[in-house]
Amino acid sequence: MLLLSNAFLFISLTLSASLKSGSAYPLSFLLRDWEPEICNPDFEGSALSVVGNHGEWGAQYIKPGSHVIGTSTRGAQVANPDFHFTLTHNGETPRRYVIQDVDNDIFVVGIVDNKLQLQNLNISNPTQIWKVECEFCDSGFAGEDAYLAAYDCAISSPTTEGCVQLGLNKTQPLTLVPCSRRDEKQSFQFWTANATARGE
Repeated sequence: MLLLSNAFLFISLTLSASLKSGSAYPLSFLLRDWEPEICNPDFEGSALSVVGNHGEWGAQYIKPGSHVIGTSTRGAQVANPDFHFTLTHNGETPRRYVIQDVDNDIFVVGIVDNKLQLQNLNISNPTQIWKVECEFCDSGFAGEDAYLAAYDCAISSPTTEGCVQLGLNKTQPLTLVPCSRRDEKQSFQFWTANATARGE
């Protein structure tokens, strides 16, 4: 407790002296910048489940025009993957992705009225391009079962600069909203398929 009091006293005296002298120390001298390092994962061709605290990405129906919602139509959470996050160009920085249905790669995730939906692939449509920024990205997991490939991830549209957010319930479409790292409905994990849970 004494050490804590001394620490606060040091900070107070330093700030006071800095202000009086007119040559204040930079704020970083006193306060550490806690902004996390950000990574853009390479999913190495893995089929993925995208999981948040309030649901898992899935399409209402596997056809164009179907909304992407907060529950997987393919079964239990993580057991059955729903998407491929395919890099648009190898070596591009920062990385950009096309989100393809796991079984029908001509169906991709796009945006209509700030809602996510399956669409036919159109390389000239910028709303079908996505950005993924995570606080942790792993590598070397291709072929691994039920592997946490990345977590604390924000998925956003470079076109609109909005972030994907889960709805209030799992049947609502995923939407694009202003980005907020503090909103847990905008934070996602990426898991490879769980063959054991599928009974394989």
